[in-house]
Amino acid sequence: MSTSASNEFAQFRKTFFDECVEILADMEPRVAALQDSADQRDDLNAIFRAVHSIKAGAGAFGFTELVQFTHIFEALLDKMRDGHILPDDRISTTLIRAGDVL
Repeated sequence: MSTSASNEFAQFRKTFFDECVEILADMEPRVAALQDSADQRDDLNAIFRAVHSIKAGAGAFGFTELVQFTHIFEALLDKMRDGHILPDDRISTTLIRAGDVL
């Protein structure tokens, strides 16, 4: 890979990580409000989109472990969106910790 291409790749990676910081900052208050929110569906969908966006970027950069983790995170969110798992203190703590891992 040429130095120019390497620098461009490094810039794309930096942009990805910068965007992840923004996505996670937006996601955290949504997770914290899930139990008390009357509009859980919108918050769950926004959280799912955030995790999915990170997964897509991670896949583009070959971050296999991050892709696998976000896939599991998405599965939990899908169960919540389907009403199979309801938000409670334990789930909120799990989601916040999962966000910290991301």
